Amino acid sequence: AVELPTDHDVALLCNVLHLHTEARAIGIAEATARALRPGGTFVIKEVLLDELHRGPAAGAYFSVSLVAYTKGGRGYEVNELRRMVEIALGCGPSDVKVHREPSQLADQVVLTATKPGV
Repeated sequence: AVELPTDHDVALLCNVLHLHTEARAIGIAEATARALRPGGTFVIKEVLLDELHRGPAAGAYFSVSLVAYTKGGRGYEVNELRRMVEIALGCGPSDVKVHREPSQLADQVVLTATKPGV
């Protein structure tokens, strides 16, 4: 619902998307991407969840708790997050970089992409 200036160098969604349904998460990603200048960097950081939604254990348990305690939230696996970036920026899969980060609490995934148009 908020319109941001469109000249930012970096836009970060850190542990936000898992709180929302997929449709709402995509909308949030699109609104965030609009705040970037062409050539700006879009970043999503979330808890890592594999393609089968079974692990790593912390990510799977976290996703189950989101289903219980949010209205439509859940953990998103890497390819779902990649698709959100692609939709938000209008880019292809090869434009999205995926970094898996180990953590003591729950492994994380960081996705980055550059907004086209430079």
